[in-house]
Amino acid sequence: MLTYEDAKKRASQLATVTASRYMPPWLPAPGHMEFSEERRLTDAQLKLFADWVTQGTPAGAPSSAASRFTKFNWEFDSAYGYGSSDAAANK
Repeated sequence: MLTYEDAKKRASQLATVTASRYMPPWLPAPGHMEFSEERRLTDAQLKLFADWVTQGTPAGAPSSAASRFTKFNWEFDSAYGYGSSDAAANK
């Protein structure tokens, strides 16, 4: 999903899969170990999804929306394509 319209179409499904903790996928059970950069949603974040759906999926202010390409600002590297490799294999 790249746009608000994409998320709005799937709002009910988003609320269901996040509430059940099916999404985002994160298999380690909580309480045994802590991992850096865990992809587990907090109870407050889960409530935010549920409230958003209950309130009719209101759109936020367009000026506060992040560019969909902000996180994926790849630099072209002619040796590897997009980005750079952190490992190389020799034949």
